[in-house]
Amino acid sequence: MKMTKGERLVAEMMGDVPAYGYPVLTEQHPFLRKVTAFMKLKAEWNGTTTELLWVLRDTDTYTPPNTAAKLLRKYSLELYKE
Repeated sequence: MKMTKGERLVAEMMGDVPAYGYPVLTEQHPFLRKVTAFMKLKAEWNGTTTELLWVLRDTDTYTPPNTAAKLLRKYSLELYKE
């Protein structure tokens, strides 16, 4: 059964893994791991979410800008602590 984009986002936010393997929106999301690794080399970084995706070259797991922004807002404190 194919999920709509809205159903997929709700399933991810609720922690359910869709049948066809999209990453769940948790602190273990591949995008957040890339951000953590990137920021270990920097004292600070300013820019838009789209610019961050470009800098991280997020092409292998392509994270849409709106999903990346949600992840950054949701886990900003955890990312800061790391």
